[in-house]
Amino acid sequence: MNKSTRGSILIAVGLTFIIAAGVLYVFNLKQDRLAGESAQVLYDGFQHEVDYVYAQYTEEEQYINLGEYSLLGALEIREMGMRLPVLESWNYAMLRVAPCRYMGSIATGDLIIMGHNYQSHFACLESVSEGAEVIFTDAVGEEYEFIIKKIEHLHKTELERLYTTGYPLTLFTCNDSGQERIVVRCEKSKG
Repeated sequence: MNKSTRGSILIAVGLTFIIAAGVLYVFNLKQDRLAGESAQVLYDGFQHEVDYVYAQYTEEEQYINLGEYSLLGALEIREMGMRLPVLESWNYAMLRVAPCRYMGSIATGDLIIMGHNYQSHFACLESVSEGAEVIFTDAVGEEYEFIIKKIEHLHKTELERLYTTGYPLTLFTCNDSGQERIVVRCEKSKG
C-alpha cells in the first residue's frame, strides 16, 4: 500500500469517527431535551394534583399517579433555578424521564434521590454551592426545607457510602465520564 492510499484510508477513518461523534452528540442533546420536557409535564401535573391530594389525604407518604408514573414529590434548588418531579421508585427507563427515589424516605430522614446528569435534570449538582436551599415537597403538599451541607465526589464503586452518613436528604448523579458520583448532602434548615 502506498503512502497516498494509506493517507486516504486514515482520512476516511478519521471522518467516520468525527461523524459518529457528531451523531452521538446530537442523540444526547435530543435525550436531554426530551427528558426535560417529560420532567416539566410531570412537575406541572404534580403541582396541579398536590392541592387535590392534600385536601383528601393525611397519611405520611402518598404518591400522585400521573399516567404510568407515581410521583413521590417535587424537588427545588432555587439557586440553580431547578424544579423537578421525583418519581417514587427507579429504573433506567424512569431515570430518563425524571429524578427518582433511590432509597429511603422523607419520613424516616434518609431520602436519597438520584438523577441523570442531563442539563435538564441534575447537571447543576456540579456547580451548586454549599449553603444553598433545597426544598422537597411531598405528595400531600408538605414542604421540607434543607440546606446543602456537603458536596462529595465518590468513585462509582463507592455507592455504599451514599447511605452510611446520616444525612436526611442526599442527591446524586454521575459526572460526564460516568466514573464518579457527585453527591450532595443536605441537612434540615434551621429557619
